[in-house]
Amino acid sequence: IMPWKRIKFTAEGQNYDADPVLLQYLGGKFVTVFPEQAAIAEPKWPMNG
Repeated sequence: IMPWKRIKFTAEGQNYDADPVLLQYLGGKFVTVFPEQAAIAEPKWPMNG
């Protein structure tokens, strides 16, 4: 999953334009819950509730 618009590396090799992607284990599988434009489910919190 790449929710960012481009790839641009720094001299240290890090992708300057990368954004985080959060997954949560729901319904027996991992699903994307963040960022909003890539989410396929709402996050469930707390996990045990």
